[in-house]
Amino acid sequence: MTKRVAIVDEGEWGDVRRARGDYADLNQQLKTALEAAETSGLSGRKEKAAEVKVVKSVKEAGEWLQGYGAIIFTTRGMLGEAKKFAEQFSKIRVILLTGLIPEGEVVLFNKAWLRDRKQIEEIVLY
Repeated sequence: MTKRVAIVDEGEWGDVRRARGDYADLNQQLKTALEAAETSGLSGRKEKAAEVKVVKSVKEAGEWLQGYGAIIFTTRGMLGEAKKFAEQFSKIRVILLTGLIPEGEVVLFNKAWLRDRKQIEEIVLY
């Protein structure tokens, strides 16, 4: 089954600005990677794993996702909105990408994501 994924093109943090296009490359990188992902369907054939859309607002994402799938926020500046969205839509996976992990917060990672020593160093030490 193809999962819908909304990438929210809204919000900013620090000196990074959407109007300058600072988030455009990240949005495109995410979209390209997810659109290339495949999964085995019921027939055993390869199928697209994701239908991806870059949206301009959290509201647009909620309407398009229709209660399932995943939403990606690309800035720490949307943390409050991401938390509200997660409370409102418990069946949608909410992901927030940030260049700076907040101090004093619990950081959750899937153990399967720890592929090598360098990744472990990046997650724990930097």
